[in-house]
Order: sequence, then C-alpha cells, then structure tokens
Amino acid sequence: MSPDVLTKPTPDYYVSGGALKANAPSYVPRSADTLLLDAIRAREFCYVLTPRQMGKTSLMVRTAATLRNEGVRSVLIDLTQIGTQVTAEQWYLGHLKRIAKELALQINYLDWWEQQKHLGIVQRFIAFLTEIALPETAEPIAIFIDEIDTTLNLNYSDDYFAAIRSLYNQRAADAHLERLTFVLLGVASPSDLIKDVKRTPFNIGTRIPLTDFTDEESAPLLTGLAPSPDAAKQLLRQVLFWTAGHPYLTQKTCRAVAAWSLSEKWNPKEVPIAVDDLIKELYFSEAGRNTDSNLQFVRDRILESPDVAQLLRLYGRVRQSDPVTDDELDPLRVALKLTGLIKTTETGLLKVRNLVYDRVFDEIWIRTALTKMERASPLKKFIEKTGDLFKEKKGPDDSLFRYDVYVSYSHRDRDWVKSYLLPNLESAGLSVFIDPDYLPGGAMWERRLDQAFNQSRNILLIMSPDYFASKWTEIEVGRAMRLLDDEHGRRVIPILLKPAHVPASLQRIQWVNFTGRLDRIEPMQRLLQALGATHVSRTALESNQLPTSDKQYDTGTIRALLDEALDYDDLTAFAYDYFRPAYELLDEGAGKKARIQTLIEYADREHELDKLLDRLAQTRPKEYRRYADRLELPSS
Repeated sequence: MSPDVLTKPTPDYYVSGGALKANAPSYVPRSADTLLLDAIRAREFCYVLTPRQMGKTSLMVRTAATLRNEGVRSVLIDLTQIGTQVTAEQWYLGHLKRIAKELALQINYLDWWEQQKHLGIVQRFIAFLTEIALPETAEPIAIFIDEIDTTLNLNYSDDYFAAIRSLYNQRAADAHLERLTFVLLGVASPSDLIKDVKRTPFNIGTRIPLTDFTDEESAPLLTGLAPSPDAAKQLLRQVLFWTAGHPYLTQKTCRAVAAWSLSEKWNPKEVPIAVDDLIKELYFSEAGRNTDSNLQFVRDRILESPDVAQLLRLYGRVRQSDPVTDDELDPLRVALKLTGLIKTTETGLLKVRNLVYDRVFDEIWIRTALTKMERASPLKKFIEKTGDLFKEKKGPDDSLFRYDVYVSYSHRDRDWVKSYLLPNLESAGLSVFIDPDYLPGGAMWERRLDQAFNQSRNILLIMSPDYFASKWTEIEVGRAMRLLDDEHGRRVIPILLKPAHVPASLQRIQWVNFTGRLDRIEPMQRLLQALGATHVSRTALESNQLPTSDKQYDTGTIRALLDEALDYDDLTAFAYDYFRPAYELLDEGAGKKARIQTLIEYADREHELDKLLDRLAQTRPKEYRRYADRLELPSS
C-alpha cells in the first residue's frame, strides 16, 4: 500500500455510480491513464473496450481534462445522449452539434449541412471534420466517443466506423489529419464495430487495457475509510481480497465500510470481520444479488445472450480452474470477457475476476440457469396447454377469423391505443379486438382473450418498456411467436411505440416504428398497408389527432418504487445514466430519500415522469411490476 496518510471515515468520498469528476480525490490512476495519454500525445487512434462499470467514462473525463491543460482540444461525445431512435442524419448532426460547441467553431453547422446536401451523410461528416473543424482549430483535436456499444444495433454503424477508419488511413496522404485523433470507449469488441463480412474489419488503432486496481494503485482509497491509518489499511486489504480491485465493487464496498466506520457500530475490535459482513449484505443477500446494478448487468449479459448455454458451460470450465486459454478470435471467450465475469491472467489463462463474482455466480447458479433452459418454462407450458385452441378452428380463412386485428398492449399505453390507434384502424374498416372493453358480461376473461386471439387475422404487439415488464404481455408475445409458422397465414406485426429493449425473438420480425417521429402519418400508412387497408387517405389519417398526455401520476407510489428498486449507489448511477441534468442537481451530502425527491421533482417539472417510469420498467422490471397498477391517479 502506501505510507501513513491522514484518514477520516467519509462515505461520500467514494463514488460507485456514474463517472468521477476529473478532480475527484477518490479517483484511482491506473496504468491505462498513462498508456492512453501517451498514445493520444503520439496522435494514435485508441479504443478502450471493456465490461461495464470499469471506469471507462471516468478515465475519459480525466484524460480529456489533462489534455486540455496541455493544449489539446478535447471533444467528448456520449452516444447515449444522441440516442438510437433517430435517423442517420439526426445521428450525425448530433455529432456535429457537440463538435462545433466543444471547439467553439464560428459556423452554423445546420446551415453548412444543408449546403452540402448534394453529398451523402457520411461524406458530409468527414468533410465537416477535414474542411471545417481542422482548418478552424490550430491545436490538435482528440474526439472521445463514449458508449459505442449503443451503435451495435444501428443499421448505419458500419458506415460510421468505416468513416473513422478512413480518416486514419488518409493520414498517409494528408498530414493535417495527424492533428485529429479518435478514442472509442464502450462494451464491445473490435469485431463488433464493423459487422459486414464483406467490409474490411476495424483493424486500426491502439487498444488500451483497463485493468482492476492493484494494491499499490488503490492507495487513494485509504483516505475516507476509517478513523485511523492502520484500521484503514486493514479494511482496504479485506475489501481488495473480495473485489480484487474491480472499480465499481471496490468503490461501493469502500463507501459501505466508511459508513460503518462513521456509525455508532464502529468498533476497532470488529475491523477484522467488518468487511466480510458488509460484503454478505451488499452482494450475497437476496436483496444484494437481485438489485445490485453490476451483478444484474453480468447476469443479464449472459442469460440474454443467444449463446447462453455455451457461455455458461465455458464459464463453468473457467470456474473449475480448467486451463482455458484466452483467444481474441473466439467469439465466446470475447463475449464472456465482456460480461466482466472473467479476466485474463499474465499467463494467458482465463480466471473468475474476483471472489464476489465467484460466490454469486457459483456452481449452483450455473446448474440452475442450465436447468431452466432445458426444462419447459411456465410460458412454454402455457402455450402447450392452450395449443389446441390454435388448432381447433379449421376450414376457410373467412370462417376462422372474426377480427381483422387483435391488439396486445400494456396499461400505460392505453390512451395511445384507444384514442389514436383504434380510431385509425376502425376508420380503415377493420374489425378490432381490444380488451377489456369488448368483453361481454360474465365472460371468463382469460378464455375470452384466448378465443379472440385465435379468431384474429393479425396480432399487433404495442412494444414499450411497460409492455415488456408485464407478465401477461410476456405470455401474449409467446403465443404470437407461435403464429409465425401458422398454417392459416396469420401475421404478427410489432409496433415500437417507445424505445425499449426488444427481445431477440422479436428482433427478426419487421416492426413499424412510431418512436421519435414528427410525421406520425407515414408509419400509420405503413401499418394499414400491412393490414391490407390501402384505401385510407392521408387527409383521413390527419383528422385523427394524437391524444394529449393528461395522466396524473402518484408520486408517492413512484417514490416507494424508486426506494425499493434502487439502493443509494444504483440511484446515483440511474440518475447519471438517464437523467444527467438531475444528476447535476444531486446534493453530494444528501441521503437517499432526498435524492429520490430531487429526481422526482426534476422529472415532474420537465414532464419526464413517463420517461422515468419507462427506464425503471427496463432496468428494474420485477420491482416495477409490483407497483405498475398503482402508478396513475384515478381520473377525475
């Protein structure tokens, strides 16, 4: 460790959620700090591709601050702020906006973009950098692109990374491009960046490895841990024993240790066992296992992978200390490393990253996950049980179908469905089943839904975060997927109403996108065309107005949901990831309840309560589900 330092228990000294500020005292410099700075000074393109919560963004912020002091103009682009529910043109304009602002360019980038419309958007992006940004900036430019994994499902990401590669390759012919450097950061592998096998891979630049904290590097963490240097050293050794220097786990555990040292529970005699008890509470308890954001990321990254069985078996071999060598050309090994669960040793073998992971993701967890895959799930059993309902109706299509459309939707999306979608469908002459208003008195609800489902020619799935958090809609999605091979020609048409994590099973189906569109008519025309209603005019569609949002939410229920779903650190990370302006308003000394109140007040004031609930539905579906029916106040 380090020589004696003055120590004082200070929980707020540690930050485990979101990026650390450039001057944060608890920032732990690593070899990556030096490697990245040296590479950028040498005008090299770089990439930092590691699992989540390893400190990529903190490294970026600190490196950019250092470079600015050295006369390098740094541009930080967070791709999550640009979003994915945008057109390619909007996406590139998001880059130009940030570049123009950070470099203080004396040009109206929107006017320039329009003047260059004879060029393709990728050509315009390159031209803006080479003909505007570089000539108007005398200093070297370093552009940091954070969260590049958000691009992996975009159909224009290959062009984007190919453009960055071309800027690197053009250096041989244009010396001015030596002043322009890119740094890419995210949860991805180099092979993910350009997926088209017919294109040259993204094979440029210097990879910067971002490792866990070593014992020596961890010295800055002593300061806020305990009342005495000796106690702080002993406590930090125990923390590192469990976390092996994982940045998030180490900072979070140190924060909990500091809180214990500051509380009335502090007892010097308990120092040897204090960390063990806190580790159990933070990560091994039922609440810890199910709510910690890092453990959830690791778990979801594996269990939601299309290669889940192979990943589990590979991890099982690593965990049993089988000699599994690293191989950057093996997609399974790369995918497992990107979960953060394993790392590469100096001898080139793979090993479990730390004891926390080893205990949480143990042999029982592996066997349970594999067993769940092999055993019929409740959803599959439900489909098998009701399978005869799909087959009992034979004969001509006209006698089989009672409805043209069955609409599967969630409660919070009902206003859009009933006030906008339904009038347009009915104006087109389509017969529509929407529960529960159409259910006859005394009908058995589930059986009636089954019947209507089987008597409908088209199944619309109104996709949103609230939709995918619902257990009932999960069942309806399962039934809908069974219809893909239906002998009667029934169709499943997903509608993306709000940005959401779409399950892999639905990603292979063409959906109609209603998100982020100024022109709502075009997707509605596409939908009606898919449903066979081609005679509806644009004027008729324009007469059906979108519903005004007059929902009143119960902030007390939202407060309780946030309190149950997120601990202090996860709440901070949640605000940083999704509500950056609210994160800036959080008082560093405020407790959890005060931070929840700040977040709710911000979302209410900015009319973003819907967005807040959508993010909770995506990231904490289990807790969200328990409160879903109580979120809205009764209409007056």
